[in-house]
Amino acid sequence: MGMSEKKRMKFIGRYNYIDFYEYSPTLFRPYYMAYPVEDHPLYEKRAMHRIRMLLEYLRGGYRVFYMCINNEIVGHIVVADGGRRLSISENVDIVLGPIYISPRMRGHGIATEGIRVILNELNWDYRYAYEFIMDDNMASIRTVEKNGYTFVGKAKEVGVMKRLVEDPHGRFVIYRYSPERTVN
Repeated sequence: MGMSEKKRMKFIGRYNYIDFYEYSPTLFRPYYMAYPVEDHPLYEKRAMHRIRMLLEYLRGGYRVFYMCINNEIVGHIVVADGGRRLSISENVDIVLGPIYISPRMRGHGIATEGIRVILNELNWDYRYAYEFIMDDNMASIRTVEKNGYTFVGKAKEVGVMKRLVEDPHGRFVIYRYSPERTVN
């Protein structure tokens, strides 16, 4: 990885045992390439995902927060403005995802802590935070529920860019978080 890519990482802070860094994506580098080959997220290489991230970048951008433990990147969370891919969201909302944790680090509460930090510690002004998850991904569903998200419906992908629209028979579940709500 080049020096210019390293410069695009900004230390945000340490929350509990995790160091958070914000990566500033570029037109041709949507992610910071720091995972070992065996841990690299498959979706980052998919052409459609790369095109969607390019469009997000052109529409005003998105943020990628990397989580590190002992100076090793163990996962990341993408945060974009609402009103784009997820049809029920609006531009006063944020949408989290994709969320990725290295396979060998899963099950340690890293995603739960990462979501908590993004929603509650970074002082963002948003009406709702949304996440959409494949309906069979029970680990991710439990993670968002631990953070106070509530189920609001199901969605399906439509069109070339796979926009998510509400559909009771869709394969995605949509969860919403309201910052006014107290999380236990």
